[in-house]
Amino acid sequence: MKQPEPTLTLGFSTRDGQTYRLDLRGSAVGEARGQFTPPYDPATWQAVMLALEPGFVVEEADQATRAALQPLGDLAWLPETVGAALARALLADEAIRLGFGSALSMAEKRRQPLPVEMRFGPGCDVLEAAAKRYLAELQAGETAEGKTQP
Repeated sequence: MKQPEPTLTLGFSTRDGQTYRLDLRGSAVGEARGQFTPPYDPATWQAVMLALEPGFVVEEADQATRAALQPLGDLAWLPETVGAALARALLADEAIRLGFGSALSMAEKRRQPLPVEMRFGPGCDVLEAAAKRYLAELQAGETAEGKTQP
């Protein structure tokens, strides 16, 4: 009987509304704690969430939304752009980077995927919504997959 892959749990809790505490838990890492500062301000997060909605048309968006999205480049690449920015921000803390690297390395040695579970505490609503929207976008296959990024 095949054993289930060990799950890596990422727990987010708010510190001050702009910075979050990130707890990693898993058999490969034990427990690791660090800080996480999202890569975008609240206005940009709101614009990103709108832009990831099915049927979003940037030309129909209000000026504030267009202005917030403009620095992010081509919206066809928005899921990848946001994902890369989130990954950089999540892995900026050394303890988190080392813990995640250890868990990923163990999964690769087993030639198995690394199941990840995310838990969001009180005050993490915007972060949770952004993560769910981004993951839904990836699962729907509506990314710029297969394209060559300029």
